[in-house]
Amino acid sequence: MRDLLSNFEEDHRSLGYGSEVPTYRERRFSWLHAIAAILILGAAIFIGGHGLV
Repeated sequence: MRDLLSNFEEDHRSLGYGSEVPTYRERRFSWLHAIAAILILGAAIFIGGHGLV
C-alpha cells in the first residue's frame, strides 16, 4: 500500500502536479507552520500591547 502511494505521488510530480497536490506530510507541516505563525503573532501583539502600557 505504501509503495502504491509513493508511485502515485511520483506520477503526480512527473505530470507537474507536485505543487498543487500536497502529500499528507507536507499538508501536516503546513498546518503546524500556520498554527506556529498564529501563536507567534499573538505573542508579539500581547507583548507589544503590554509594552505600550
